[in-house]
Amino acid sequence: MAPAAPLTTDEHARIRAMHAAGHSLGQIAAELGRSKSTVSKFAREQNLTWGNARTAAATEAKVATNRDKRAALETRFLDEAALLLDALHTPHTAFNFGGKDNTYEEHELPEPDVQSKRTLIQAAGTAVDKAVKLAEVDKAGAGAEAGKSMIGAMFAALRVTNLPDTPEDP
Repeated sequence: MAPAAPLTTDEHARIRAMHAAGHSLGQIAAELGRSKSTVSKFAREQNLTWGNARTAAATEAKVATNRDKRAALETRFLDEAALLLDALHTPHTAFNFGGKDNTYEEHELPEPDVQSKRTLIQAAGTAVDKAVKLAEVDKAGAGAEAGKSMIGAMFAALRVTNLPDTPEDP
């Protein structure tokens, strides 16, 4: 494969202008019809860099969105658990299919039978467990930030205590 033709003076100027206007490396390469590596090589030679502020902002926005989604799911799981537990003491329809005539029978009971109650309790417990796990995800993230801050403070204190002693005047 033949090497790409060198960038022209006009392309140099356009790269600098587009960079100054905030265009990404990919946008500049697409606009010029050049590869990212060609544009990147010129940018490096000219000390043009792309900050990661937009990427960091987009990542933070996504993290916040996911945090909100987890909080909403946590609430829904807890609401469902409450509904399941409420069903323990509401009228329940017991039914049966079968027999040689394949009949259907149903009876209204004042509350669910023992097996149905056990199933409702297990389902409510599962919903609560899921809600707790979702809450733990955000607690773990908050703890990590506090831990980083604490470790940073410890290293700063260690640096101060390990500074060489200054000679004292006689």
